[in-house]
Amino acid sequence: MLGIAGFPASQSSDFFSRLMECQRLGADLRMLDVFHSGERVVIPHRYQAVMSNPAWGPLHEYHRHPEWDAFASVPIKVRQSTIGVLNAFVTPGKEIDEEGLEFLTAMAEQAGLAIDYASSWSRRDPQPSAKSGSASPETFTILWSSRCSPWGC
Repeated sequence: MLGIAGFPASQSSDFFSRLMECQRLGADLRMLDVFHSGERVVIPHRYQAVMSNPAWGPLHEYHRHPEWDAFASVPIKVRQSTIGVLNAFVTPGKEIDEEGLEFLTAMAEQAGLAIDYASSWSRRDPQPSAKSGSASPETFTILWSSRCSPWGC
């Protein structure tokens, strides 16, 4: 599952294939580091690095608006295992301080609880429904961006 809150929905259908193309071209996918290490990452001024790197070319148009600056990636864990990541793209002029990072971590923890709960329901009822959901924890990723955030509007 891939959430894209804050980015143009019209470009969401091919995001994952574009991301994999970026990886093939040598882009530094820090969210994969987070997924494998289980450790949080904050990168100030990531926008310019991404937009000036040809390896990110397949996603340049996608990342162009809304404009962002800093980037953070936080693991989503279920029972001490990382099952996904929550990425935050931060408004220019704002920084991710410890309080903001703790907020993102709390969001990731809530997402992990929700995924675990939905997954437990789907194990009880193999037919996905509105009641049981159809979460796929192995591929869950959230991209989060907001003009208003814990760091201000």
